[in-house]
Amino acid sequence: MKGLTRFATSSVGAKVMMAISGILVLGFLVVHMAGNLQMHISADAMNTYAYNLKHKLLPLVWATRIGLLGLIGVHIWAAYRVTTLNLDARPVGYSSPKYNASTYASRTMRWSGVILFAFIVYHILHFTAGVTNPEHFAMHTPDKMHDVYRMVVLGFQQPFVALFYIIAQVLLAMHLSHGISSFFQTMGWNNTSYQNLIKRVGPAISVVLCLGFISVPLGVLLGIIK
Repeated sequence: MKGLTRFATSSVGAKVMMAISGILVLGFLVVHMAGNLQMHISADAMNTYAYNLKHKLLPLVWATRIGLLGLIGVHIWAAYRVTTLNLDARPVGYSSPKYNASTYASRTMRWSGVILFAFIVYHILHFTAGVTNPEHFAMHTPDKMHDVYRMVVLGFQQPFVALFYIIAQVLLAMHLSHGISSFFQTMGWNNTSYQNLIKRVGPAISVVLCLGFISVPLGVLLGIIK
């Protein structure tokens, strides 16, 4: 147990924990995006999807929520640990240009992570708990189903809310762009023969997720989803 604790709190161990927790959260994001895209099909499709989650798959939903919160907690702790160890090892930044060839996404990982955490809190209060707009959350269809479709449309018809979501997804894409590619390096899977491919995987996946997520608020703002 002590050996496991020493590994987890070491620089390498913290990076591994951050990488694995991050890639598992990515898996959730892919599924979540697929669910959100029901908004483009029809109100019935979205409301039926939400109904099935709430009434037929509720134990799985709660297990996913608890697991996701745990993973995010591990990811934040590991990121803090890695940052602290790096600062302790190198309190003065590199002055040589060759050490400053990092991407903008990698340099803003900490700040994008903080903003994304704030977004997650707001997102839960907005669409999951119905705290920010209880009148939208209380809406039901004629057959007594929770009208998630209408709730989302009314929520994103508020330009400030829609803009906040869009900005958050762009930051998420930047965070993932660096994080996904770094996952392979952290796990020691960045073989030189396919290193260029690995560098493209992160940006490609992040762009697809970003477009999928922002298509809903943009669709509402443009009147495509109404």
